Amino acid sequence: MTGPSMKQRSARQSTSAPGAGAGARTQYAVPAVEKALELIELLASQAKGLTLVEIAAQLQRSMGEIYRVAIVLAARGVIVQEAASERYFLTGKLFELAHRHPPTARLLDMAEPLMRTLAERMEQSCHLAVLDRDAVLIVACAESPLPMNYRVRVGVRFPALETSSGVVLVAHQPRAHWERWMAHVAALPRARLQQRLEAALAQGAEEMPSPMVQGVTNLSYAVRDHRGMAVAALTVPFLSQSVLRVDLPGVRPMVQQAAGTLSAFLGFVPPANAP
Repeated sequence: MTGPSMKQRSARQSTSAPGAGAGARTQYAVPAVEKALELIELLASQAKGLTLVEIAAQLQRSMGEIYRVAIVLAARGVIVQEAASERYFLTGKLFELAHRHPPTARLLDMAEPLMRTLAERMEQSCHLAVLDRDAVLIVACAESPLPMNYRVRVGVRFPALETSSGVVLVAHQPRAHWERWMAHVAALPRARLQQRLEAALAQGAEEMPSPMVQGVTNLSYAVRDHRGMAVAALTVPFLSQSVLRVDLPGVRPMVQQAAGTLSAFLGFVPPANAP
């Protein structure tokens, strides 16, 4: 059996090393996998779905390439085609698989009953968010018992630094990474973002009026692991109502205590001077 030809060896050597750049091909590129991931990532940002023609155009791939990948992904239940519009959408399968991951599953097993009890006590909805690339992903939610309430759906994603959950999560990542996160929100003042990150790191939380929903105040607390890293953020979008038995100052220690309980479950031991 002969070894690889000079042309083959040259082709291997000319490929980029892993991590050489956002668009670079890796040393051990697998074209079919790359196409599938490109398609999944594209559909993840398209709430109204896309046709095969639109997918091929946006990914700058041929229809033949995209068709074969789409057929396989649809057969595995990762994407689905709407018959009337012929548009493809992501299914919930990837979300389901992510929740089978042991650390996430352990956290949710503990968080969900605690959040239901918390929502009943404070008469407010609450949700749990984790970082997902440049966004936050809502992985659990407990709804307020009151007829009128505000909640955030499980499975939705928001640009990280446009939410209090995201600010708390990013603040507890290494400082060297803050600049990369802030680069994703060029429209917001850099100095103000820096101040919010500093404050969230010092306090382990952020409280501020929601920039998205008038009349709602976000209370977000870090859920930290044994390293002190924030692996999740427990957030209450506080909606003031005349019928409430618990006001905002009363809700605040409830959320802080719940986040502390989850952190202790993950092995976090707060320092003596912790907030």
